[in-house]
Amino acid sequence: LHAALPIHIRKKDYNNAIKYSEKALKINLKHKGSDDPQVASLYNSLGVAYHGKGEYQKAIDYYRKAIKIDLKKSSGKQSTIAKRYKNLGLAIRKLGKHDKALDYYKTAVEIEIEELGAQHPKVGESYNNIAVIYRLKGNTSQEIEYEEKALAIALKTSKNNPNLLTRYNNLANAYRRKGDHARSIEYNKKALDMELKKHGDKTETVAQRYVSIGAGYRRMGSIQPAVSNYKIALSIRKKHLGGNHPKTKLR
Repeated sequence: LHAALPIHIRKKDYNNAIKYSEKALKINLKHKGSDDPQVASLYNSLGVAYHGKGEYQKAIDYYRKAIKIDLKKSSGKQSTIAKRYKNLGLAIRKLGKHDKALDYYKTAVEIEIEELGAQHPKVGESYNNIAVIYRLKGNTSQEIEYEEKALAIALKTSKNNPNLLTRYNNLANAYRRKGDHARSIEYNKKALDMELKKHGDKTETVAQRYVSIGAGYRRMGSIQPAVSNYKIALSIRKKHLGGNHPKTKLR
């Protein structure tokens, strides 16, 4: 029963995931007791399944049960506990409880740094989670701090790390919100370089990136580079959308 759970969850077949988790849980509680690591794993699976269904409070209840067992059984991998704290933080974030979510994300990253080291990719993921919370709270300076930390780790992993594009995009948007348009342009250009290498200059994503760069220059009062970037975006869009598309018609 337990072996089939990841398959149901990957397929987003949450009802069957819950059905088989509950059956497996009943068996494990009977034969192994309430503090067995396998029971914790099943509670976590139930949390993931209810999370997928959008039933966040039920997910939270199961994540907490899993963590309670994990903390009793100190022989378990600490990175597993960290992952469950991240699951818990995400579910609580979905309920709009940002401060509490932040507490759980910070607990997760402390555990990961201790077990995996400060430069591990999972630590970078956790920094991104924290940055998201600060964005939701409207604290752009703190958002940028944690996005920069996540970026530093991604850069050490690989110059072609797909997470780099997300980091550049997030930082471009954060600096735009802060009003630092020069830094926003800098990160948009880094994102553009990656997108051009991956897609060439024929996609709407690339066209929109040129628009974002142009808008940054416009906000700075640099009209000529703004117009140049807008023209490149228009040229790309005309090639793949045609001249009569709303995005290519002159207003």
